[in-house]
Amino acid sequence: MPPAVVAEALAKGPLGVPALAAVAGAVLAPLTLYRQGYSFSVGYGSAVGVMALAAMRAVPPTTQLATLTAGATLFYGFRLALHLLARQLTVPDIAERIKAFDKTPRLKRLPLIPPLALFYACMTSPLLFALRTPPTKYLKVAQIGCGLAWAGAAIEAIADAQKFLQKRRDYAQKAGGTFTGPMGGLYASCRHPNYFGEVLFWFGLFVAGLPSFGSQIIPYAAGGLGLWGIYGIMSGATKRLDGKQKEKYGGQPVYDAWRARTGGLFPKFFAGGDAGRVFYDANDPARGIVFCNRCCTEREPNKHGARGYVCGVCMSKDVRIVEEPTGRWAI
Repeated sequence: MPPAVVAEALAKGPLGVPALAAVAGAVLAPLTLYRQGYSFSVGYGSAVGVMALAAMRAVPPTTQLATLTAGATLFYGFRLALHLLARQLTVPDIAERIKAFDKTPRLKRLPLIPPLALFYACMTSPLLFALRTPPTKYLKVAQIGCGLAWAGAAIEAIADAQKFLQKRRDYAQKAGGTFTGPMGGLYASCRHPNYFGEVLFWFGLFVAGLPSFGSQIIPYAAGGLGLWGIYGIMSGATKRLDGKQKEKYGGQPVYDAWRARTGGLFPKFFAGGDAGRVFYDANDPARGIVFCNRCCTEREPNKHGARGYVCGVCMSKDVRIVEEPTGRWAI
């Protein structure tokens, strides 16, 4: 579509979602030709940000709520794209993984772009309808949705930064195959808080646009398809990553205790007090003397002045005698 036609379709009429897809396709095409893996990483975030920008240009926000909702989408998209690009440029393993996706000749990658562009457009479409028709009824619903979108974008940003910094710090300090976390902060209750933030953002954006959908079928169909699709993708990604982590780190007491204490895609807020907490030496977290309080039944000091534990999950059912750790709580 020519730019003027796209702008007009974004502003009014039944072709708003295809117009968003045209914008997304224009962003995805060069990035996917450069790196096939960019179609669902840097290109994904960039497409969302540019679609939000195009929607705002075609239908300028007329209320503070509309501005905030558009701002959340802009922040989410461009922040994610910059994070993924920075991670690729600074982490050798990620760079090699992205290059490994370049298996298809460049011209044969083009058929991948239209369905992805349409999917990303469906995900972002609630913003377009919220800009077109600012809600007059159910305003609280739109406000709650906007708040959830900002919360999700912030959670994902913090979780991404926390994991990025931890991995960079631990990369050269710990042996390969040793679980390094992070296990604190947002990761204390959820193994994949960045995925949780992603789902929360898109759910919030859908809720923010809901009062503007009216009686039309297109907003419900497009927005619902996008939300359902991203939830399925994040659920599948959680299961795959959990499986890989368990295969790689399973049997390491620190990892096993953290896994038992936390939720996968959604936070596990009620873990039972000290359930799943482990002590370890901060200078040697891979040391085998680690205990999970979730399964301990005895904590009385023994005659040697150390604490004795009976652990039926992490190590053994025998009372173990160890020195008090000089490090910190792992989680």
